Amino acid sequence: MNMTKKLLSGVVSAALLAGVLSGCSSQPAEDDVAYKAAGIARDTVVATVNGQKIPAEDYLFWLQQSITNIQYYGYLTSDDWTTEQLGDQNGVDYVKSDALTAVTYYATIAQKAEENGISLSEEDKTAVQENMDDIEAALAAQNITLQMYLDAQCISQEGMIKMNELYYLSQDLIQAFQEGGPLDPGSDAVTAFADENGLYRVKHILLSTRDAEGNDLSEAEQQAILEEANALVAELRAADDLETAFDAAMNERSDDSRNDDGTLAYPEYVTSSGQMVEEFETAALALQPGQMSEPVKSPYGYHIILRLSSDCEDVRSYYASNQLNDWTDAAEVETNEVYDTIDPQTFKANMDAIIAAHQETIDAANAAASAAPTGDETTGDGDAAASPSPSPAA
Repeated sequence: MNMTKKLLSGVVSAALLAGVLSGCSSQPAEDDVAYKAAGIARDTVVATVNGQKIPAEDYLFWLQQSITNIQYYGYLTSDDWTTEQLGDQNGVDYVKSDALTAVTYYATIAQKAEENGISLSEEDKTAVQENMDDIEAALAAQNITLQMYLDAQCISQEGMIKMNELYYLSQDLIQAFQEGGPLDPGSDAVTAFADENGLYRVKHILLSTRDAEGNDLSEAEQQAILEEANALVAELRAADDLETAFDAAMNERSDDSRNDDGTLAYPEYVTSSGQMVEEFETAALALQPGQMSEPVKSPYGYHIILRLSSDCEDVRSYYASNQLNDWTDAAEVETNEVYDTIDPQTFKANMDAIIAAHQETIDAANAAASAAPTGDETTGDGDAAASPSPSPAA
């Protein structure tokens, strides 16, 4: 698939749900892609989340994303999606409920942010506008208009801006759970959450017992590495500040993965049960925060492990995400008769037709640009002829 087709049909991963539009359906605007694809004006209410009205534009955006994602993995290919089973639902019910879950999640974010006095900063607003400007410039370079791109997502420009704004708002809401933030749950709650979910945080020094090709070193060489590890542990235990000394030794000696500039790729790990090799995990979980292990042998070599407090930025972010999911699960969601009339398969066929029509325009514009003079031609007096710029796609 070429880049223009990717831009038209791909999922916009950074764009998130819009704020609320209100009211019932009115005469649809000429650029109302929701009406063109589903026969529903974009401001028509299709559901409520905790009493907040959800317009068709919000829902259909997420329905388009859900269908695109599912089809990427090879599903929803039959003539009748109701005959395809996805989990415990047929294809139609699955994508409708998937889109409704996304709508609910981001509507909940908007509500909880407002309840807790969290709003977009001026920096966030500037970033949103810059993002839209960058998208438009990138599209123009390929003879794609912003309207074409928005149509492919089944959304208006105003809706896309609001979605991006809510993306930043969601990050601000998660940040509010950090230490000292307005939603700081306290260290005890974060630690308890980590324990309940098998999360733990460590640093380690790896003294590898493998050569550059990944082959095990000889027994004599491995014994020498063990002696080095034992000596390093003794040196660290004698240090006045264990963590400072550990960091220095880790940065200097560890054979763990490193970046191109030589710094450690993973100076610390927040991990969960089952992610690390058994020998490492068993030794790590046997430690209390602030404690260091003796050398621990694994297939990779000898590890010296320092366990740290689970109360850290990453774990608090997990805590926040879990809380957002809990709020979403508890939300009161009601759909209406307009929602019931939405047929995902017909909607997707109409969206494909809209995208195909735009693609024809893009292909024609690109062909015209390719046929235009490149600037290599010369005029009669030997000067290079000026190359005209391609006209923007209609």
